[in-house]
Amino acid sequence: MDPLIAHRIENGRHPFELLVLGFGLVVGAPLLVGAPTPGSTEALLGPVMVRVWAWLLVGGCWVALTGAWWTWWRQLDRWVPAAARLRHDTGLLVEMVGLVAVGAGTVIYGIGVWDGLDTPGRQLPAAIIAGFGVACWVRASQIWRFVRSTLRAMREVGR
Repeated sequence: MDPLIAHRIENGRHPFELLVLGFGLVVGAPLLVGAPTPGSTEALLGPVMVRVWAWLLVGGCWVALTGAWWTWWRQLDRWVPAAARLRHDTGLLVEMVGLVAVGAGTVIYGIGVWDGLDTPGRQLPAAIIAGFGVACWVRASQIWRFVRSTLRAMREVGR
């Protein structure tokens, strides 16, 4: 059996991931263009961390979506010179970098909700938010393991 086909991870095939990353862009982008931050968010994180959170969220979502759509852009390869063609593993690595950033931003926000709010029932929203961040990190870990094993298999086949 071909080791490259035994376990394969595709990018751009996860509608839930794409939807949530798209929501991340919608939520974070206004904060970067000067929209006032919600008072509760600023109270939780402070003005500097709100900006860091927004940059991680928007930048990470943008990069992850770019990587996720990489396979679609690969369909244009027949019109692109061979030296400039997009590679599948590059798209996965771009997606992975974005997911790490989104994971960091959402975990920071989840910790802020858990720690900063003094209301009963705050644990559930904090766990959901932080859980999404952890899910981003798990997906990034899956991508990393797949790319690493693929490169290892390619080296073994090339010997």
